[in-house]
Amino acid sequence: MRQKMISDGVLFREYQNQVTDKQFQLEIYQAEEEYTAETQEIREKLFTILEEKRRKLKEDKDNCDLAYDVVLESQSRLHKRNLRRRGPENSDNKSNKRKQMNDILFFFFLFTLTK
Repeated sequence: MRQKMISDGVLFREYQNQVTDKQFQLEIYQAEEEYTAETQEIREKLFTILEEKRRKLKEDKDNCDLAYDVVLESQSRLHKRNLRRRGPENSDNKSNKRKQMNDILFFFFLFTLTK
């Protein structure tokens, strides 16, 4: 009788160990499933937020380009601006001054060589 009670106690303890191991494994599985579901949900939220920001930036860029084009169009001139016409004596004076300076430098160079 005592031996039967001991063997029943051992069997009951093994049964309790098996039940707790199965519960532990089930809880681990449920935690892993919950973790993957949460990470997937967070990833989807982040992608949604990122796409929304990209869309807003693109819209802002398009709106900015349109506003910039409007500003440029309003500032653009209908006719091209022309410089005032200069007489032929102005361009001749510049070339004459250059010739005179070159001549003076050349004579100075020759004068220093002869010394």
